[in-house]
Amino acid sequence: MHLLALGLTPMQVIQMATSNAADLLGWSDRVGTLTPGHYADLIAVDGDPLADITTLRHVPFGKTGSADAEATKLANKCNELG
Repeated sequence: MHLLALGLTPMQVIQMATSNAADLLGWSDRVGTLTPGHYADLIAVDGDPLADITTLRHVPFGKTGSADAEATKLANKCNELG
């Protein structure tokens, strides 16, 4: 991960690929964050990407683009967990 070598934190790198990218595209009102009603791709990885960002290279689970009720429930649960 070259951005880490430049001094960015794993959280900053993840934000660059999600919420910051949505802001740059002018789409932050509908994508870029795990928010009820937003269109989202959701992944689950084995491990903590904030401790080891390379865990994002291997994605055992993914749910592609959804703003449906199931995704909203998932977003609410993730937000509860912090």
